[in-house]
Amino acid sequence: MRIYSRFVRPMIPAFCWALLLLALYAIPGAELQSMGFWELFAADKFAHAIVFALFTLILRVGMRRQTLFPGMTYRSAWMSVIIVICYGGILEYFQGQLFEGRHSDILDFTANTIGAFFGLLLFRIIYGRELSNR
Repeated sequence: MRIYSRFVRPMIPAFCWALLLLALYAIPGAELQSMGFWELFAADKFAHAIVFALFTLILRVGMRRQTLFPGMTYRSAWMSVIIVICYGGILEYFQGQLFEGRHSDILDFTANTIGAFFGLLLFRIIYGRELSNR
């Protein structure tokens, strides 16, 4: 029970967001709305950046709120970015290997990475400079 309240409970939103991203990546290619190339390209990259920025923000908040691992609390900025970038890379790889009608895209991974860093900026905007630097 102690691990649940000190680590798992603060991390539940991040775990749920990770599962949502996995579900979105697993949508078969035929199910995606057909748009023109440039419309889809612009919307797709922007969406990747936004959902991964939110993932970084949610993960960092969870890391800051958990109390089981003090080092994680103080290293939450870089840990959250590294975890989100790695997760985005893994999802892109699996998208090309496992999911029907989908392919891996280095530009999607780049948008994921940009979004991860943007998530740090969002955290700083929302929670302020002092909390961001701890």
